[in-house]
Amino acid sequence: TKTLIKFDPDDEVPVRCLVGDDFYSRSAMFINPDMPLFDLLNLFQTGKSHLAVVKQSKKNETNLQIEISQGEAAVLLEDVDETNRNLNVDSEAHENEIVGIISLEDVLEELLQEEIEDEMDIIKKITGLLTISKAKLKKGLISDDEDDTHPNIDTPSLFRWRHQARVERMEEQQKKKEKLETDKQSYQQRLAEMRQKLKIAEENTPSEFEKLKIEISELEKQEADFRKKEDELKKEEKLTPLNIDTICKEGKSKTLINKQPAQPKESTEEEKVEKQQEFTKKYKTEICKYGMLHKWDDSKQYLTEHNYLVCEETANYLVIWCIDLEVEEKHDLMTHVSHQCIVMQFILELARSLKTDPRSCVGAFFSRIKLGEKQYTDAFNEELESFRGRVRDRARVRIEEAVKEYEEEERKKRLGPGGLDPVEVMQSLPENLRACFESQDVGLLQQAVVDMPKEEAAYHIQRCIDSGLWVPGGDDGEKKGKSDEDDKNEKDDTDKKKDSEVYEQVD
Repeated sequence: TKTLIKFDPDDEVPVRCLVGDDFYSRSAMFINPDMPLFDLLNLFQTGKSHLAVVKQSKKNETNLQIEISQGEAAVLLEDVDETNRNLNVDSEAHENEIVGIISLEDVLEELLQEEIEDEMDIIKKITGLLTISKAKLKKGLISDDEDDTHPNIDTPSLFRWRHQARVERMEEQQKKKEKLETDKQSYQQRLAEMRQKLKIAEENTPSEFEKLKIEISELEKQEADFRKKEDELKKEEKLTPLNIDTICKEGKSKTLINKQPAQPKESTEEEKVEKQQEFTKKYKTEICKYGMLHKWDDSKQYLTEHNYLVCEETANYLVIWCIDLEVEEKHDLMTHVSHQCIVMQFILELARSLKTDPRSCVGAFFSRIKLGEKQYTDAFNEELESFRGRVRDRARVRIEEAVKEYEEEERKKRLGPGGLDPVEVMQSLPENLRACFESQDVGLLQQAVVDMPKEEAAYHIQRCIDSGLWVPGGDDGEKKGKSDEDDKNEKDDTDKKKDSEVYEQVD
């Protein structure tokens, strides 16, 4: 008979006080932790005892390779030194550390991989110390990989051994299942071939028909065996407790592969100009009204109500407007509009950094700028001053280009018949020739030409002719012009006389 002894390890009560002196008068069986289960079973079959004390050498510690059912076997070790001193065993036991005890039921349970209900289990049920049975939990039971073990048991080795044994059982179960599937497929293929032969024999060779029919009936009987084996496998899988490898199964799988979003087609310069012109023509009034705002709240509300203005075209128009105002010397108005232009550019830059629609960044920009964060405000003001400086530089360049263009147009208007500018030619003439042209004294000009070298005089006179400063034969041309005009007047008078004569004849 067995007596269940309950005690609390924290009380540190010596084992002798719990079990009494009669226990130590018995001869105990000592085993090593690495003793194989079958050898241990043979030892129990000698009938000496159904309990064995598991001892471990203090000098050479050996990893425990057997599973000790801590919940089903009483733990003897609380104070090892005290126990070793009091145990009435041979001297060899004193040189070893007692880990615990193992019973015959524990060995059989491990070998059969099933629980055996003994008198200790009955006592536990009566006293209410036993939890729900594994057999009753069936599939709901989770493997005891995380069970607490005794401090003197090498827990990693124990769990590693349990896991290895479980994996081997799972592999064996999988092989059995695969073999059954292979045999079943082979059986179905053979049955299909026999039925095909039976169909052919029925038409051609009636003598073989009966023989094949008998073989098919024998094959069909095997189908019940396959079904029975499948049911047994399903039952085993259902009764197999869950463990860390099987507790979770993949319900569904979904693979997402990120790909780069399609880049917008780059517009040509002509398309950009055309788009800018259309946008300006359509929304010029709204853009100008936005440019005249200044308060943060007013700008935020206006852009929220007119979110179509939050785009590059609005910023481009504001830049051009600022340059035009600076060219027109409206400096204060340019300063005002430039502020709104930088607001729009900051919103667009925020949208580019976040890779989102600029219209969704209006609230974010104004919320941040209104917080008064020094770093962000300083960056805004620096960009604003830099933009105003660029506008002034661009306006200055535009004014210079306009002046040059105006001077070039005036110069083209002054060009003489030879394509030279009379002002430039006048400035390049020697002092004596320039004085003659300024005084318009022809005699003095002739004398100056005579006094100059022939080649130099010809060069300057030709330049004067090409620029229109000097017109050769000017008097003769005037006389010729007057004679041509007189001839024309005389011709007109003659035509009038002829017309009057014609009219008189018609009348």
